[in-house]
Amino acid sequence: MDFSLSHEQQALVDSAARFAKTRLAPYYRAREKAERVEREIVQEMGALGFLGLELPEEHGGLGLDCVTSGLLLEQIAYGDFNVSYVNLLTSLCGQIVATHARSDAAQSWLQQVIA
Repeated sequence: MDFSLSHEQQALVDSAARFAKTRLAPYYRAREKAERVEREIVQEMGALGFLGLELPEEHGGLGLDCVTSGLLLEQIAYGDFNVSYVNLLTSLCGQIVATHARSDAAQSWLQQVIA
C-alpha cells in the first residue's frame, strides 16, 4: 500500500507550510496577546483555498478528501494553533450545512464562508 502524497496534496501542504511560516508564525505572539485573529488572515486563507477543502465544489469547496484537509490544517497549526481553528470550524460546520441545509441555502452560506 502506497501512503505517499499525490502531487496535488503535496502542493497544498507546501503552500500551507509557506503561509504558516511567513504569515502566521512571525505574528503568533501578537495575535495571542491581542486575543484575536485578524480578518485579513482569514480572508487570505479563503483566497488561497485553505478553507473548506473537503466541502463540495458546488458550494465553493475543492471537494478534496478529509486526509488532505487534515494535512493542510496541520500545517496551519504549526504556524498558529489558534488560527487553525478557523479551518477546523469551517470544515466541521460546513459539513453540517452542506449535508443538512437546503441546497440553495447551503450554497449561499458556504460560498461566503469559504471565500
